[in-house]
Formats: sequence, C-alpha cells, structure tokens
Amino acid sequence: MMLLLEGCFGGPQLPKTADIQDDMAAFSEKPHYEPPGLEASPLWRETWQHSGRTLDVSYMAPLAEGRYPLILYFPGLGEDAAAGHLWRSAWVAAGYAVLTLQATHDRDATRHLNADDQHDLRMIAHPRFSREASRQRLLDVDYVLKECQRLREMGDPAFRKADDQQLIVAGYDLGAQTAALLAGEQHPGVKDPAPIAPVIAGILLSPHVDLAAGGLESRYDRIDTPLLIVTGTEDHDPYGISSPSLRTAIFKQSPPGQKYLLMLDYGLHQQLAGKSLTEQDPDLQEHEESPLPDEAVEAMNKGQHGRRGGSSSGRHPPAGSTMLLETRFNPHHYGQQLTAIATTSVAFLDATVKHSPKAAQWLASDSTAWLGKIAVLQHR
Repeated sequence: MMLLLEGCFGGPQLPKTADIQDDMAAFSEKPHYEPPGLEASPLWRETWQHSGRTLDVSYMAPLAEGRYPLILYFPGLGEDAAAGHLWRSAWVAAGYAVLTLQATHDRDATRHLNADDQHDLRMIAHPRFSREASRQRLLDVDYVLKECQRLREMGDPAFRKADDQQLIVAGYDLGAQTAALLAGEQHPGVKDPAPIAPVIAGILLSPHVDLAAGGLESRYDRIDTPLLIVTGTEDHDPYGISSPSLRTAIFKQSPPGQKYLLMLDYGLHQQLAGKSLTEQDPDLQEHEESPLPDEAVEAMNKGQHGRRGGSSSGRHPPAGSTMLLETRFNPHHYGQQLTAIATTSVAFLDATVKHSPKAAQWLASDSTAWLGKIAVLQHR
C-alpha cells in the first residue's frame, strides 16, 4: 500500500505546456494525413438572447471565399464559446466552418468552484445532464441555426460561407450529449430535435453514457450517420456520472457503417477538451501541482482502488488526476495524442463528408502505423 501511495503522489506528472507543444510538433513531422491548410478568419463572437436564456456564440471559417460544411461544436460544462481551440482550428484549416454555442447558464456553472469542491461539482453537474436540460439545449440549437440562416440570407459575409445543408455536430463532455442527441440518440422524455438540415456526421469527445437512463440496448439504434467517438482508457469525468468503460457504448451499439472509435492509451478527460496551448492557460500546471484529493487516498486505504478500472465504490477521480496512471504512462504521449485527435477527426470528416479516397485509405490502414502505441482506431 505504501508503494502504491508513493507512486500516486510522486509519479507520473503531466507534461508542461512547452513540452506538449514540442511533442506535438515532433509527432506532426511523421508522415500522416494532412489536407491543404487554409488560413482562418478572425474569431467572431457575440452574446445572443433566446427565450430568457443568454447564449455565448462564436464562429470561425476559412478566410478564402467559398461554401464550407458547417460544424456545430458544443463545449463541456464550465467552458465558453472559445473552447475546443485545437479541434476548431484543425477543422477550419481543413475547410470547414465552425459555429460554437454554449448557454451562459452552463458556461458559468463551475466558475466559483475550486479543486476542493468535488461534492458541489457533482451537485451542479447532474441536473445539467438531465432530460429537461437536454431539451432546452436542443431548443437553443434550433434558434441559433435559424438565426445563422437569417444572417446568411441578409448577405452577412461571414455566415455566407457556412453551408448548413452539410451539417456536422461535434461536442465534448456535456456538449457530446447534445451532439449525440442531434445525431440520433434517443433520450427518454426528450423530443426529437428538428435541425434545419439533417446531420451528416458527428464527432463525440468523451461521450456521456448514463446507465441510469435505461434503454442502453436500443438508445443508439437510429444513429445511422457516420460517427467518430474519441475517448481514453482513463477518461473519468469529475462528476461521477460516466466512466471509460461506458463511453464506448455508442460505438458498439449504434448501427454499423462508418463508425469509428479512437481509444487513447491512458488518455485523460481533460485532453479531449482541446484547450489552446498558451502560457496563459494554467490548466496543465494546476494538475501538475495539485495533490491527490482526500477521497482518493481514503478509497485506496479502504482497498477499493482498482489498477485500471477505477474504484469499486463507483467514485471517479477529478479529471486529469494521476490516481489511475500506472508507471508505464509516457508523458510524451500527451501531446502526441492531441495531434492524433486533430488529425484523425479531420481525416474522418474528409472521408465521410467530402468523400475523399485518400482520407478513407488513411483511416482504414495508414493510421495504424502512425498512431503506434498511443492510440487504437477501430472501425465498424
């Protein structure tokens, strides 16, 4: 037990921002799928009002004139409309417009919490994954899409580039729940969404799967669109709602046909947020310096901690903690996996939306050697 505790407190630490950037750059030098990079227009961001709710909205598109498939991106709980920078930048460079929306109710929900407020975080998070909260977010989506259509019809030069007849949904954490519903997941008590155009593809980063909702065997029967699910073996959310073993259910249970699962070896929940890697972003340094929470130590002292599967009591560690990382965790993989997510998601979009044979070939075979030991890409 003392050796186990020593391993959790003393090793392995998450890499610093500069090291992540170096690893991403080095990994990108290896031959991989890389479409022609397009320059992005400046980030457009506004606050919109809808039915008494305030929506944080942002928009990016390639700078060059043209019509680009529109990706609706939904951030995680506590994130704003500038979230997912790594993913949005990669998609825009590949020739997609990205519209991000987040209700300020969800954006500001966790701002007053600190690392010791795990109980409060769970109390805040659970209602936001509920049926009523999901229904309200779908109404937000419907309003935003109609507003974008109105702006385009008025001749707005930015929104004129967005082709909402080629509609793609993507989301992380709480946002992945919204994206899954738009892609066809059936949530008991939530009416079917009515987007302006059918969803033609979806990307789910750390998808939410709640066993308590029931109907797991039939919940994904109507997801017949191409889907990329991205998760990791240590993708524990800090809310205690889902777990790494559950997040693959959408891949396994949805109808086969252009369904992909990118499983990151020792991939963490926080990695999938795609945060901008700047010196002003304290996220990684906070995780490096923060000790294990008391409840993690208590769980291990009671003998409830498993080697790879989390605690038998059903608890989950805070996102990004080192509690479940074994000694063979490789810190260099952290940045490499960020590049892997961006590259694989672009190849998925190009193969399924733009019907690129080159992208399809890369997904089917060439990706295996490039990913190596950092991740596994499955297809059904």
